[in-house]
Amino acid sequence: MITRSQLAVTIESRNLYVFWLISSQISKLGSSNRQDERQNKAVQDRTCLPAIAAAIVVVVIIVVVVVIVVVVIVLVVVVVVVVVVIVVVVIVLVVVAAAARVVVVVVAAAAIVAAVVVVVVVAAAAAVVVLVAAAMVVVMVAVENHISRSSSSSNNSNSSIHSSCSSSSSSSSGSSSSLSSSSGTCSTCRSSSSRP
Repeated sequence: MITRSQLAVTIESRNLYVFWLISSQISKLGSSNRQDERQNKAVQDRTCLPAIAAAIVVVVIIVVVVVIVVVVIVLVVVVVVVVVVIVVVVIVLVVVAAAARVVVVVVAAAAIVAAVVVVVVVAAAAAVVVLVAAAMVVVMVAVENHISRSSSSSNNSNSSIHSSCSSSSSSSSGSSSSLSSSSGTCSTCRSSSSRP
């Protein structure tokens, strides 16, 4: 025969046990949510940083190409101006010094040689600029490919983390309340694997 005091003690013990079980489940859920937030932040960092780096690389490539085009155009204009000036000087010398044919021939030959030297030097400088620019573009494209590969690998590792999540549910009954929780599971996998 159970007395009233024994029944009250039993009910109080049961209520304390249920309260302890609810508190432990809430603390587990809180720690799991904090872990999920840290994992999601790490995944976002691994996803956003490669995209930002790739965008910076693309902008740098565009700027380098524009600078190279401008430099080549300036070099071509300089070559054209030098050639035109030399031709004008030769014509003036031929017209003014028609009597001294030997002097005119010497000056014209010197002017032609100077024009050839200037053209060769400018062409060599343009070739060096183009080669350096091509090397920079190749390096930047390689860096961008490496960044895209690292981004895809991080996405694959993220999906493998989601696929490897394991959920464990525990329930307590007896006072018209049931609890379910997932341990070691991210929020995405928990939402997909939760049971009513």
